[in-house]
Amino acid sequence: MPVEHELVPSTLIVTGAGRGIGLATVRATMSRGLQVYGLDIHVPEDVPRGDQGPSWHDVDVADEQQVQSFFADHVKPGSVGGLVNCAGAVERTSITDADVAEWERMLAVNLSSAFLVIRQFVAYAAAPAAIVNVSSVNAHYGHPERLGYAVAKGGAEALTRATARQLADRGIRVNTVVPGAIATQMTPDKATGHRCLLRRCGEPEEVADAITFLLSPKASYITGSTLHVDGGLGLR
Repeated sequence: MPVEHELVPSTLIVTGAGRGIGLATVRATMSRGLQVYGLDIHVPEDVPRGDQGPSWHDVDVADEQQVQSFFADHVKPGSVGGLVNCAGAVERTSITDADVAEWERMLAVNLSSAFLVIRQFVAYAAAPAAIVNVSSVNAHYGHPERLGYAVAKGGAEALTRATARQLADRGIRVNTVVPGAIATQMTPDKATGHRCLLRRCGEPEEVADAITFLLSPKASYITGSTLHVDGGLGLR
């Protein structure tokens, strides 16, 4: 039997839902009885579908028109209670070799997408509601070869704080989860895990559990906060 999550309305939107932390979040929240819209630009064939899976939608969340169309076509006002901004992409760039196109793509996928989706979500959300933005430990120590990614994720954390202030009176909480070295496609060097205090990479499901907590009524007095799920990497 699914565990009652108590998010009301019990409908959630997850971006970047097709793999990694996003997919783990879809599975974790559905197992707790939530209805989920999964948004991604490439949904793998092996993900759950139909009655056993979320409602999948091929949406580039860095594209304003696609985001607007998704909400207008599929979401009813007052019908959603949660949003997880998990869409992301990484490119190896530094200040000396990054071109403008790479820089703008990193900002679009990792920061502007969250802005675009939150702006629409607010118009369709019930109250109370909760938003979780997924950042990265790179935002805190400034990875020299992930310039655009690190800057964009830092911006996502600032977006959390600003929107938490603005949306509190509407009954919408906004928080950030900061994953460290997680065993996904975005962490090709699994040796990074040995630099954590816990001496291993985290699993996507461990981050999904933190996200699920922040969405739930158990976190009803938490907003504008940052929760690190990094095995102590940030202390090294």
